[in-house]
Amino acid sequence: TLGGFGSYKYIKYKDYKALLNNAEAYMEIENYDKAIENYEKTLDYKNNKDVLDKINLAKEIKESKANYEKAMESYNKKDYVGALELFKKVSKRDNKRFNLAQDKIKECIKIYVNENLDKAKALAKDKKYKEAYSYLDKVLSIDKENIVAKNLKDQYIKEEKELQEEIKKAGGEEEKVEEEQKKQAEEEKKIKEENKNLQGQVTTKKKAEEIVKNKIGTSNNNMKTICEGEEVRQGVSYYLVHVYEVVENHTATIGWYYVRKDNGQVFLWDLASDILKPI
Repeated sequence: TLGGFGSYKYIKYKDYKALLNNAEAYMEIENYDKAIENYEKTLDYKNNKDVLDKINLAKEIKESKANYEKAMESYNKKDYVGALELFKKVSKRDNKRFNLAQDKIKECIKIYVNENLDKAKALAKDKKYKEAYSYLDKVLSIDKENIVAKNLKDQYIKEEKELQEEIKKAGGEEEKVEEEQKKQAEEEKKIKEENKNLQGQVTTKKKAEEIVKNKIGTSNNNMKTICEGEEVRQGVSYYLVHVYEVVENHTATIGWYYVRKDNGQVFLWDLASDILKPI
């Protein structure tokens, strides 16, 4: 009967609204899996574009929350570069975490910058300018307009030049040049050997780790190279290798490197510009 049909429609509408209300309630308590499940059940009653949008939003915020939590884990371990990259993945539509993530991004940059500036200053004080430059370059890799790092680099370049002139005046320039030439020849030989070893495809994560370790040439036992996964950029397949140093009770990221699978070429990932720089 007409009345019976009307009652049937009313019952279906009540079921639809109940599922919708349940989904909204689960969203409020951040149980995104349950929210998605209830939203999807409403589609059996009504194929609603608004509901499809809400499903996509729930999936997006679920992923955003996971990235934020991983970022906080890295942050608490004092891996500020790793945390920074994860905080950047927090969605703008994640109202509970986006602003927090933006604040943490600023904080990570500030801490990372100050740590590396302090290291650069200490090294420059001991006339170890080349090592000081490496820490200043780390600062500029995430804050390319940092005026302190730029000024210090200019200052240290000037100081290094003055030091070299003093050495020359003291009569030690010829010996120094010979030593530098010898080092350069050894470095060129090492690079040729590395290039020879890198010919052909890189087929394992372990091989990618070895290539990066040989490329950066460190003898520091606290330095670790870990392949974190694989990635395709502009049609080229890479292994992504994380290089970090174990310092006291935490880890400090040295850099992220990409190794081409087809030929073993190594690139340093510039976080600020998202550009791969060959090394």
